[in-house]
Amino acid sequence: MLDNEIDPTDLEGYQKKARRTREEKLASVKEGREEQKRKFEFGRKRVGGSTTNIEKIKNKNFGMLRAKAMRKLFRSGGQKLKVRTAHIAKLKSQRMDKHK
Repeated sequence: MLDNEIDPTDLEGYQKKARRTREEKLASVKEGREEQKRKFEFGRKRVGGSTTNIEKIKNKNFGMLRAKAMRKLFRSGGQKLKVRTAHIAKLKSQRMDKHK
């Protein structure tokens, strides 16, 4: 283009986007789903091995866990302190085992 020529697109005003057809919408949705699949598959893949304890608890029936939850809920102050100190001692011993 020369310097004094005008681009025809500059003369046109704002034009609203044409509505997409149902097929175009579905195609874009499917494309997005494929991207999501690829994105989340990377984090989900496990390299062999069995399920973790947390995964097992999530799949367990709540009725099986209710008794344990109720015991924890209604512990007295002394019992809570006892459990906490035992837990800390266990963590310390595990840490010391690693440093041997």
